[in-house]
Amino acid sequence: MATAHRVHRGTRFCATCYAREFKRRPCPGCGKLARLPAKEDGSLCSTCVRADPCVRCGRTGRKIGKISAYGPVCNSCSVHFRPERTCARCGAPSKRLSRVKRLGIEVQICPKCSRRDFGTCSACRRHRPLAVDQPRKLCKTCADHGDISCAQCGGPTPAGRRKICEPCYWTNTLHKRIAIDQANFRGPGIASIFGAFGKWLQETAGPKKAAITIHRYLPFYLEIERAWEGIPSYPALLEHFGAEGLRRVRLPMRWLVHAKHIAIDATVREADSERRRIEAMLNSLNHRPHLASIAKAYANMLTERFKRGKTTSRSIRLALRPAIALLDSLDTNSDLPKQADIDQYLSGAPGQRAALSGFVKFLNAQFGLSLVARTDPSKARQARMKLLERSLHALAHVSSDAPNNTWLAQALALFHGLPRNAVKNATLKHADYRSVPGIRVMLNSKSYWVPKPEGYLKLLNADDQTTALVFT
Repeated sequence: MATAHRVHRGTRFCATCYAREFKRRPCPGCGKLARLPAKEDGSLCSTCVRADPCVRCGRTGRKIGKISAYGPVCNSCSVHFRPERTCARCGAPSKRLSRVKRLGIEVQICPKCSRRDFGTCSACRRHRPLAVDQPRKLCKTCADHGDISCAQCGGPTPAGRRKICEPCYWTNTLHKRIAIDQANFRGPGIASIFGAFGKWLQETAGPKKAAITIHRYLPFYLEIERAWEGIPSYPALLEHFGAEGLRRVRLPMRWLVHAKHIAIDATVREADSERRRIEAMLNSLNHRPHLASIAKAYANMLTERFKRGKTTSRSIRLALRPAIALLDSLDTNSDLPKQADIDQYLSGAPGQRAALSGFVKFLNAQFGLSLVARTDPSKARQARMKLLERSLHALAHVSSDAPNNTWLAQALALFHGLPRNAVKNATLKHADYRSVPGIRVMLNSKSYWVPKPEGYLKLLNADDQTTALVFT
């Protein structure tokens, strides 16, 4: 059988078998007479089958591309039911093989090969078949007609863009999207404010960027309408969204300031940021309620000092950080820090001794303890040197051959005990020493030598005697 008279659920029937197996009777779906399988009571006619939703995407009213064993498949989804075959040109497997008459190709090829004459036109920026490839890539319309007048603004525009130029296209798109977004508001108040913001965004960022990004700012204005029905004061916005939330809508905030709807107070913003950071630190101890109550009591004491004007919100956060870190490092069976716990914490972070002193005094006053925030200078120096060594070792594996300021600052601190900001006023000169690539650093009439990253790695792989000779 070269050609099937009927294919039903994957089975092919010749004309003789079709007449025997399919009898004329009313369709159970529409009631019209149709030839249906005699052995299947629930079978529907082809019209009813085609009216069912696509078995892959579920859409109805689409052109049917295939009747599969599972039901109808729309034209867009039918490609996924085809078997994979090999492209006759490149050999790649594909389900979308086709013959391209414009290229004179009679065999079936994949989409990549069928669009090998496509490209982005340098004039209209549309991806189309190219008529000219040198010296510029141009589609046929742009090559034949050049520039035409924009039907909207009258300016010149490539013919490949049809009627309007690109700026007018994005301007029209922006206006349509603003109108769509304005329909989401309950009243005209915030809707008109959103429209004014869209016009300002067009003037500030250009019509293209404004059209692409306008939708992302809609939730901000919808939340303002839901909470206040109008533009509130800056402290109210800060309280509701937080400093981090307002940073995510920088352009709307810039427009609100530009339109004089609000006035930004940097002091209030910084205080809100510090408050939220302090809350996050205190919440980190919620899994240990007793220690969390101690931290909150210390925070309340610091807050009272802040109200009296004796400290700042930033100082409160800096004082709480080592206190919470100390409490979090305690054993699960410990309810209060011991002297050994403080000594162990400061051995790893000796620079926090001054910040931790206030918390130690608080513990002594509240619980009648006699704790001391102390550090061993020699151990603190050893810990600092180990930290510098680890940092320099990590930088050596990621730095390029040319040392950056971070590398030089770490190396001067490790090898010569200089502060890290000393490199800002230094004069640098490339200088190898004992075949080790390095840098000569001139600072305050003194000369210091540090290795480059590759030189440092070379020293690490060398024996101890070589290393000692270089750094002596």
